[in-house]
Amino acid sequence: MKKKLDHAVNYISAILMFICALAVSLSIFLINIQSSIDTNSQNIMTDTVSRQSDHILSILQIHYGFLNSIADKMGQSSVR
Repeated sequence: MKKKLDHAVNYISAILMFICALAVSLSIFLINIQSSIDTNSQNIMTDTVSRQSDHILSILQIHYGFLNSIADKMGQSSVR
């Protein structure tokens, strides 16, 4: 009877140690994954904002050029 109890205690302690090791390794893995996701998300956002900024600047330059040409035409015509 005592031998069966010793085996049961050994099995239970082994299972608890396995569960603790599994929980620790899973938490370390998830922390590393979260850190990687944060840095990748920040890099993607930075790249996206940079591209959008370049795009809006090119659109504004096109509009400025168009309005500038209209202003030149209006300046050349004389209203008498």
